Amino acid sequence: MELDDLKTTWNNIGGTAGQQKMDVAQLVKDREVKYGATLRRIILPEILGSIVCVAAAVFIGVQWSGLETTLMQTTGILAITLLVLIPAISFWSTAGLRNRPNLSQPHADTLRHFALQKLQFFKLQKLSVLLSYLLLVAVIVLMSGMYGRNDIAENKYFWMLSITVGYVFLVFYARWVEKYYQKSIDGAEVLLREIGL
Repeated sequence: MELDDLKTTWNNIGGTAGQQKMDVAQLVKDREVKYGATLRRIILPEILGSIVCVAAAVFIGVQWSGLETTLMQTTGILAITLLVLIPAISFWSTAGLRNRPNLSQPHADTLRHFALQKLQFFKLQKLSVLLSYLLLVAVIVLMSGMYGRNDIAENKYFWMLSITVGYVFLVFYARWVEKYYQKSIDGAEVLLREIGL
């Protein structure tokens, strides 16, 4: 009788240990899925923004015949260059985030690698925002030249108002995006730390 009880207890303990291994593996898998979903909240808007930028560059290229003066053509070249450069920076900044963490490395190395990717991402995002300010001015000049009347282009209040409103909008939008990205990346980092537990 004692032998049967001992066998039953032993099998229960072995089954529990096997179940715990499966639970831990499932937990790690769930965290990896959440990690990917968290980073997709950054990557998808970047892809959509890149598509809009490239479409705007194509639009300016199609409207090239409307750019009659040297100033407008130079501004058009600058705008097209920025509209292609900003998505390239976006792609480069998110390239490190798209890679899954290598969980075969020691956990400290994985976290260190993620921290380096995070720093690179935010540095490139700041560069992208800086270039967006220059793009704002180029687009206002282009739109006033392509669609504006001569009295609007010569009106100093138009320039003061449009650049001020555009600048204020871009400042608030850039801060909102930075907070959103910071929250998403911090959430991904927490999930990455939980994977290693």
